Amino acid sequence: MANKQSEVTGKVILIGPPGVGKTSILNKLVYNDFKFQTTVTEKPENYLYTKDLGDKNLKLALWDTAGQEKFRAVSRQYYRNANAAFIVVSIEDPQAEKQISDWSREVHKYAGDVKKCILINKSDLPQDKHAVDDEMIENIKQEQECECYKVSAREGHNIQEAIDYIIDQIKV
Repeated sequence: MANKQSEVTGKVILIGPPGVGKTSILNKLVYNDFKFQTTVTEKPENYLYTKDLGDKNLKLALWDTAGQEKFRAVSRQYYRNANAAFIVVSIEDPQAEKQISDWSREVHKYAGDVKKCILINKSDLPQDKHAVDDEMIENIKQEQECECYKVSAREGHNIQEAIDYIIDQIKV
């Protein structure tokens, strides 16, 4: 008789300002798909990510939350019982460091002391569009006490590394 793998589950939320590519990151991770245009996320949507960890099968519920202020009250309900949070900002945003601090406070307020990881999306854009540099990333890592990845939803750069980091952090 074959050995059945145990199944473990977790919940990860993706939060950040509107238009930074939260939905695109999830589409790339779960479906290996990228679309230039996505609709505005008005209510949280659930994506299922599965991974074989050898002795167990992991199922993560990845929640894509709304970044626009008018939809955020609904999104906050989905922070509860999260194991981790990805805070997503755009590499083009000169206010990225402040955005990360603000969203980090929100995570702590509504989800408690969960593991987090910062995703600086759109790293595939030309260098002259980058408002976030390596020095700022080091400051963010120290201030937030977590890992920070430059990612590209378009090219898939560092997305798998980021999810692997979160899986390791939440010790599922």
